[in-house]
Amino acid sequence: MIEARGLDLSYGDRVVLRDVDLALGPHELVAIVGPNGAGKSTLLRALAGLLRPRRGSVRVDGSAVHALGAAERARHVALVAAEEHADGDVAVRDAV
Repeated sequence: MIEARGLDLSYGDRVVLRDVDLALGPHELVAIVGPNGAGKSTLLRALAGLLRPRRGSVRVDGSAVHALGAAERARHVALVAAEEHADGDVAVRDAV
């Protein structure tokens, strides 16, 4: 389970997302949609532990994502950026 509570995300003084609450269960397939610049990639980076929130917390199976070492975090969370391309035809489920 991945949980975000009261998440504020920013780059410098620019707040990108404010007061986000989210709970994702195991094997749940979720789409995050919105216009360019809405904060979708920023949210995913925070959920993966690559960006520290300005406020709030991200937990993975009950543990703070930033308290996990890189190897432990990789066992629970993976991020495939939109800019990355696979060779050949790959179904979304196979890529994930």
